[in-house]
Amino acid sequence: MVTIQRGRCGSSSKRSKALGRGLSNDQHHAGLKLTVNTSFPAEVGREPSDDNYGATSDLIGFAAMTPFFNVGTLYEGPAAKALGGADISFFIGLPVAGILYYVFSRSIDVAAETRVAEAEAAELEGAATE
Repeated sequence: MVTIQRGRCGSSSKRSKALGRGLSNDQHHAGLKLTVNTSFPAEVGREPSDDNYGATSDLIGFAAMTPFFNVGTLYEGPAAKALGGADISFFIGLPVAGILYYVFSRSIDVAAETRVAEAEAAELEGAATE
């Protein structure tokens, strides 16, 4: 979220305080204060699990890779042993993670995300023209 304020540079708006759950970057120039909030506010409409789709997919993909690892003397998975020591873990884990991310992300409401993005863009344009 971006808020632009005129006047005193030392204060922040009520809206930015209410939505400022994450880090913010304040910049002061010529009597204007620009605040860029780096977290999603609660009313964006995102489910908390939406942010974990990538990490969950990666962890499951990594778990699928482990039987195919061949890391020299450190570890050789059962599938890698059966393949004569060939390490094909990358070719297993990457497609597994990609397919899982696609399946998980299908539940994201793209229309709602688009509406929120358009509303925030309109708010920013309105603040810039004030």
